[in-house]
Amino acid sequence: MASPTLAATNKTDGSSAATNKVCNLPATIAPNDLLLLCLRSAGADTHVTPTGWTSLFLNDTSDASDDSFSLWYKLATASDVGLGTVTVNGSASVKFASISWRVTGHANPSDQAPQFATLVVGTNTTPDPGTVTPTGGSKDYLFLWLGSWDGEQTTPPAAPLPTNYTSSVGASSGTAAATTTNCQCATASRQATASSENPGTWTISVAPTGWTATVVAIHPYVAPTTAQNVGAIQSQVESGGFVGRVFI
Repeated sequence: MASPTLAATNKTDGSSAATNKVCNLPATIAPNDLLLLCLRSAGADTHVTPTGWTSLFLNDTSDASDDSFSLWYKLATASDVGLGTVTVNGSASVKFASISWRVTGHANPSDQAPQFATLVVGTNTTPDPGTVTPTGGSKDYLFLWLGSWDGEQTTPPAAPLPTNYTSSVGASSGTAAATTTNCQCATASRQATASSENPGTWTISVAPTGWTATVVAIHPYVAPTTAQNVGAIQSQVESGGFVGRVFI
């Protein structure tokens, strides 16, 4: 069992207001990759989950801004290869920022979906995710520090990154028009064997009206045991999926 690997990321700097947000996906997607997508709208908006995706949290508005923040995942299929973008329909024409991830070596999300810490909110310059305690105890996880906020800040936030985290990515709606019409998202990643994770803070350049932060845990792939394989085959035999008998 090895840690899931962050294979690629992409971002969208949504500097033009749009009701339906076209979000960039990582390049070179292959079937069975795990894809994740976060989106923050710079203003009140209602995101509609794209077909084939599942929300981890949807249209969160718990921080002090009026922004909407969502996070989704999906297991890539052949139709995602070379797709390039996914459109998230909304209810308002606003600017936005989004980040996407492609992960390999992960658990099948139908068996074990990614998990995240309870969303933490604040108004200072040090977004601080809570603690995620994934199901199943100590494993080789991929952890994603994830935060978003309103306003106009350096994107991604300057070093130092949260302790033990690397591969920073930031997305921004830009600096045009009023500060309140803009927003940011930022992420960094860490592979670690642990039973829980409580990342450190990441200092942003300007205090926002509101920030939201969490940490996402992606479970590793675990090969089925011999007993599980035999059980699956035996089930097929009993249901008529195979003709014959299973010999061990």
